[in-house]
Amino acid sequence: MSSDHAVLNASPMITLCKSGQENFLPQLFGEIVLPGADWEEVDAGDISDPAVQKLSALIWVKRDDTVP
Repeated sequence: MSSDHAVLNASPMITLCKSGQENFLPQLFGEIVLPGADWEEVDAGDISDPAVQKLSALIWVKRDDTVP
């Protein structure tokens, strides 16, 4: 069963990517949004960070620069 949508911040996205469990999110939520500032925070990590490596490839997460 999935909910309509979720807005995440950087911490859960980083934690889920590092633990390899990021793909359970689209099973729970129809739409997953990461505000632009949080996207930048994730993307600012070291290139060896799994979250940095995975974020741009996650087709189900949307960047939204209008979400505060």
